[in-house]
Amino acid sequence: ITTTPLTAPAMEKIFSDAWALLGKSDGTPNKGRYRTWTGHSARVGAAIDMAEKQVSMVEIMQEGTWKKPETLMRYLRRGGVTVG
Repeated sequence: ITTTPLTAPAMEKIFSDAWALLGKSDGTPNKGRYRTWTGHSARVGAAIDMAEKQVSMVEIMQEGTWKKPETLMRYLRRGGVTVG
């Protein structure tokens, strides 16, 4: 246990290792970007979870540090949810 925050590379390794432990292959890239889970997966997943719980768009944007509603909505549409 440590009080030091996880670094971005440490988070990427955790997601990559979890993907490998599940026995997943590299899969098809998403528009040439992602073939596996990444640290970004958690950020988008949290936004989707919040939207499903009817959290306001403003609050989701604050938590995810999105500056434009259009960016957030792109992720939510891909996740099949909307913000009320």
